[in-house]
Amino acid sequence: MARFTLDTERVKTKKKGIVYRAWLREGRTKLASKQGFKTVREAKEWGNEKETEILQMRELEALEAERATRITFLGASNDYLDWGKSRWGKGTYCGKVGIYARFLEFLAQHHPDGIDAKLDDVPSPLIERYMYHASAQEGCSNKTGNRHCREIGAVWTHAITRGLIDGIRRTKQYIDNPTCDIKPFTVEEYSRPVPTYETVQLYRGEARPGDESDYIEIMCNTIQRGRSIRTLEWTNVKLTERKAGFKHGKRDGTITTVWIHLNDTVYEILKRRFRERETDSPFVFVNPLSGNRYQRNASLIKHLFTNIKKRLEKRLKIEIEHVTGHALRHWGSHMLDKAEVPEERIGKMLDHQRPSTTKIYLEKMRVDEGVANKLEEISKNGPRKPKYLKVVK
Repeated sequence: MARFTLDTERVKTKKKGIVYRAWLREGRTKLASKQGFKTVREAKEWGNEKETEILQMRELEALEAERATRITFLGASNDYLDWGKSRWGKGTYCGKVGIYARFLEFLAQHHPDGIDAKLDDVPSPLIERYMYHASAQEGCSNKTGNRHCREIGAVWTHAITRGLIDGIRRTKQYIDNPTCDIKPFTVEEYSRPVPTYETVQLYRGEARPGDESDYIEIMCNTIQRGRSIRTLEWTNVKLTERKAGFKHGKRDGTITTVWIHLNDTVYEILKRRFRERETDSPFVFVNPLSGNRYQRNASLIKHLFTNIKKRLEKRLKIEIEHVTGHALRHWGSHMLDKAEVPEERIGKMLDHQRPSTTKIYLEKMRVDEGVANKLEEISKNGPRKPKYLKVVK
């Protein structure tokens, strides 16, 4: 017993009389104890068996830990994707799959083990090098590199916090996350342009009667997402109660419904469309080519604002600001904010889960009119003289 110490002592019991008690220690730590041995030899035999049992258990734990920590990035990312598939939305899941596929391609070219690279063998400099590679691709930027770094780091976070499945056991992982040592790339703050009232009116006036005009009018009067309008069903349209329920898909895969009061414009549009509908489709907007709802890549939806912009520029002979469906959402929330509608009510209409998201929509477009007016007054009349100063003649 090189590492372990066995201590014994004689004790007197009522039932068995004189027996021996044994303690197995490692340093000052007591690992096991037992009483009732008839001889010291029996106690030593028990100590040897216990020592062998402890060593075997420790060796097994070390092998399991080694096998777990040596799992590949491919295996860890697949486990992470399997874990999150039912928790994320389709877009989030597909985005992560694409990032991990590109990173594995990068590992195949720049890591000695290729796609079999172990988690603890992927250093921070290699991930940072991949960030440069990702941000240098066509149509990408520093923001792309930062996002890829976060998603790659999520694999290590998953391995550390939740553990990786190894057979029927889940083993807690203690692996350093290499992405924590990487400084994010500098990203220029992006402020989404909000179209002017005059520009929006031009687009609304140029839209052709029918689906084009109805789609834009509902978007301007409800500030709902384009997908929510395309998927609007008649079962969620309550004309007698003058309200409609628009569905919103969240990143975690949940679907919420926000109920909007139908103002006169939207009410008349929906009332007319319900009266004139020719199919039994449950959707308000039906693609005549498919007989089903409009998909995102349908010609009318995909090129709607681009086609209107071209027609306006051809007719007016001037360059017109490009408008998107999401820009109309920002425009509508900005108009409500200027009308002094409380942020809470605007956020509820936008179906924002956090008030901070609504602030992003509104804060950057707000201006302090009082300061601007005061500056104009100073420039015309000069600075006001302090009251405590007297003019000495």
